Amino acid sequence: MKNPKEEIRDYLNILIGRFFYIKNLDSQLKILKEWESPKRIEAIDVGSHIFGLISYSFQRTILIELCIYLSKREKKSLSDFLVKAEENADVTEVHNIDARQYKLIIQEHRKQLEKKDNLIARIKTIRNKNIAHADEAFFKNPNDIYKKYPIHTSETDELLDIISNILKDHHIYLFGRDMDMVFRTSSGIEAILIYTRAYKRIWEDDRLRHINRSIYSEDDYNTTDSICS
Repeated sequence: MKNPKEEIRDYLNILIGRFFYIKNLDSQLKILKEWESPKRIEAIDVGSHIFGLISYSFQRTILIELCIYLSKREKKSLSDFLVKAEENADVTEVHNIDARQYKLIIQEHRKQLEKKDNLIARIKTIRNKNIAHADEAFFKNPNDIYKKYPIHTSETDELLDIISNILKDHHIYLFGRDMDMVFRTSSGIEAILIYTRAYKRIWEDDRLRHINRSIYSEDDYNTTDSICS
């Protein structure tokens, strides 16, 4: 690094942005799962095929992104960031602690990730054998790979929490202020599901049979049109 004081902070900001991307995908998947309940399934049923594609795509994307994000071989990853942060701790100018303490914290962060090496290895195996390449052993039955290399939601949740805490710590020490690592959005899958369920209920509600409900589904919607059948 030519200017570690600035570059290491820019590096962290990019990693935080990429983490929120992964976390957002994970959050949307969890919302989809929550709607697979008896009182909510009617919305999923309306677009079951597309929601299935979304789930399939998001799951695979998360695995790919985590592999890149945590790789020790990638030139740009969380692992690489921790190495560079430790190497340049003496010239980075950290807040609230000295360089020696910062290095010890970084070493602890690396240990936390190393404890997840087995999980990370399983994620990489699935990526290599079922996403990046078509392994002959799983070609006919791709889902069998998840039986041989199972990944539980609780494991990925814990891994994401570890990453979140590491990023939060570095933001405090490099920028001198705390940050909220909770992802919030007022749109997304849940908004689509809520409106889908509401429209389906309105369409099927006999109490509204005098309302010309079909006009609301037309492209050329006009508020001056009569809504009465």
